[in-house]
Amino acid sequence: MSFDGKIVVPLSWCDSSLDPYYRKMGFAIINDPALPEDTEIPEPQLLPSKLYFPILANLNLGFFAGQATAKDGCPSVISWKNSPIPDQIRTWAKKYGVAKECPPLPSQLRELMVELNIPVSFGRAIACECLRRVMRFVDTHISIPKYKSVGETRPSSYKTIHLTIASLAREGVFDNNVEDVGLFKFPQIHSAKIINTPIIEKKKSSPSATQNYRSSYADEENEEESVKRVDVQNVHTDAIYTKPVTKKNSIPTTSTSTDTDTGNGVSRAEMNSSIQSILDKYNEKVAQLLECSAMHQKYLHQSAIAINGHDDKLKDHEDKINEHEDRLDAVEKGGIECIKMTAQLHQTVKELKV
Repeated sequence: MSFDGKIVVPLSWCDSSLDPYYRKMGFAIINDPALPEDTEIPEPQLLPSKLYFPILANLNLGFFAGQATAKDGCPSVISWKNSPIPDQIRTWAKKYGVAKECPPLPSQLRELMVELNIPVSFGRAIACECLRRVMRFVDTHISIPKYKSVGETRPSSYKTIHLTIASLAREGVFDNNVEDVGLFKFPQIHSAKIINTPIIEKKKSSPSATQNYRSSYADEENEEESVKRVDVQNVHTDAIYTKPVTKKNSIPTTSTSTDTDTGNGVSRAEMNSSIQSILDKYNEKVAQLLECSAMHQKYLHQSAIAINGHDDKLKDHEDKINEHEDRLDAVEKGGIECIKMTAQLHQTVKELKV
């Protein structure tokens, strides 16, 4: 069993053989459908440690990427017996009356994705495949005939899966998660909004100040702590404004919310600048780690390619040996027939001489 869906991974998860094409993009794509068939751009290769990143039950990222097999510890078949997931599925199915005869609704599938922690950071293909596996389990193990009348009014399970994935895609759940894959696994499915920042008015902040904010639980905690360290006293002045005092015959100043003093001499612009400085340092460290990791994995990747090549050659040799053995068997049978015919001819000649 193989998987050929598009997988999006961060650059830091790939080895040094990664083509500059992906480095310019800022992320790597495995099974990239946008590349032409005759392209010379090699497929991104995951680091060995990332092959075992868990996806669902005993399914790992190595299987979905097609870079590891069951022999390597990345099986393609879910082992339901050794996983708590079946109990979670049964509880969810009982709650919503889902069975083989009654497919779920998209909203119910969304809740199941959260319950099973199905990752969406790698794109929609892996999430869709995980839902297919789950619904196969439902069709095989959960059957309640009395739900058939309700199920007849609903679309099929697989159509519901595609409707759910499409709705999540429209909300942007599968977008802009590439840089955060290494930091979190299960971004919030119900909302694609960024986390709340300590801005006084309900007004969108500049993209440069919030572009690196993500919806993951781990990042929410880390970034909120960073914001508090910058200026924890700036948050208490929500929606408190005083009209500026003006002198006679002077033009009143028209200050915006982004330039308003927050109460202790620090403007919002300065606060946002401090936050951006912290995020820039973080991105710089990530880039340095990426380069170091790429250098250390270069020879390992080359060895893996050589081993795979030898395995293919061994398989070809085995096939050729089997073909030769079949031919030898045919030759032996033909030789035996020739010997029998020769003996018969000798016997006939003797009889004619007599």
